[in-house]
Amino acid sequence: MNSFLVSQQIKRFVPFPVVTDAYNPDEPRDAGGRWTGEGGETSRAERARASYKPATAKVQRTAEANEHKLAMALGGSAQADNSAFDVMVGEKHGIEVKTIVRGKNDKITMHPESLQRKIEFAASNKIEAHTVVFDHRNSKIYYREGVGSFRLKYMKEINKIGDLRDYFK
Repeated sequence: MNSFLVSQQIKRFVPFPVVTDAYNPDEPRDAGGRWTGEGGETSRAERARASYKPATAKVQRTAEANEHKLAMALGGSAQADNSAFDVMVGEKHGIEVKTIVRGKNDKITMHPESLQRKIEFAASNKIEAHTVVFDHRNSKIYYREGVGSFRLKYMKEINKIGDLRDYFK
C-alpha cells in the first residue's frame, strides 16, 4: 500500500501529527510509568515521597478519638468506617473529620473518589457537608463548609470545640 495513502488514512483518525522520531521505548520511566528525559522521578513525586508520613495504629486511634469527641460535643453520632461522612449531626449535617498529627504541610487532602462519594451522598440525602480539622501539632481546630482539599489558612480557626455548635443548627 502506498505510504501516502496510509498517512492520509491515519490523519482521518488522528487530528494531530504523529511524532515517532522522538519515541524511544528504552527511555527510562518514572515511578508512574511515564517516560522521562532524565530517567528519574518527577520533582512532584520526589516531594510527595519526602513529605509522606505513613499512618500508624496510634495516629489512627487519635483520629478516631477526634471523631467521637466531635460527635459528643455536637450531639451527633460517629459513623462506621467507609461511611460517606465521619460524623452526622441529626439528618441535616455530614462532617468530614481530618486529623493532622505530624504532617509538614498546612493542608488536608481528599482523594477524588472519596470527594465524589461525599458530594453524591450529600446531594441525594439533602444534607449540608462540612469539614473539621484537628491539628495536633499546635492544638488548633479548623472549620470549613463543604468538603475537599483545603489549606488551613483558608479555613476558619475555632477557639474551642463547643464553638462549632453554631455551624450545625
